[in-house]
Amino acid sequence: MKYILTLFVIICLSIYSFAKTESNLDSISKDCNFDKYLKDPKTPKLAKDIFNNQNWDLNDFIILSFLDSLTAKDIEARPFYFKVVTNSFNKSDGYYSEGLGNAGKEYVENNTVEFAKYFNSKKCFNNTDLDTWVKIVLLEFYIFDDNECTQKVINQYIEKLNLNCINASDSEKLTIKNFSNLLEIGWKDYLEKNKVINKK
Repeated sequence: MKYILTLFVIICLSIYSFAKTESNLDSISKDCNFDKYLKDPKTPKLAKDIFNNQNWDLNDFIILSFLDSLTAKDIEARPFYFKVVTNSFNKSDGYYSEGLGNAGKEYVENNTVEFAKYFNSKKCFNNTDLDTWVKIVLLEFYIFDDNECTQKVINQYIEKLNLNCINASDSEKLTIKNFSNLLEIGWKDYLEKNKVINKK
């Protein structure tokens, strides 16, 4: 009986924590809190430079830590670093390109609703940002072996995203739908250019 009660408390706390996180993300996605982190002296200069699309050095290895910040414990910081990671695509190359693609694919797949929430406010993230994230995710698929380069692999990924959004809002579902459509177009274009379009 004691074990069951303990388990019940743990489940309730988990549900509460998830609901609180969702609520916080809903409010944060409306104003993004960008200024808070741009003015904070503790925010790395590199992050601010990337955010502002200023000159920055891709060889600064601190940039890899920004990928981890997509799921930072500080929920309020996530939209800021989501923007930093988005803007970092403009210079992605070599080792960073591989890390960015992997982290981007995993992030969207494992945090689909959170990803979609960021696009609820166009003043925070717009269609150009969504298109950039399509390119980020495709970076990971581009390095697949030839036998994995099929239409099926992208369809399975999109199916996971849709399953993750069963309880999402209509606007969030629409974001994922638009994202998925762009992903399909981008992947099909890649397959055609690499002469593997006939693979199922």
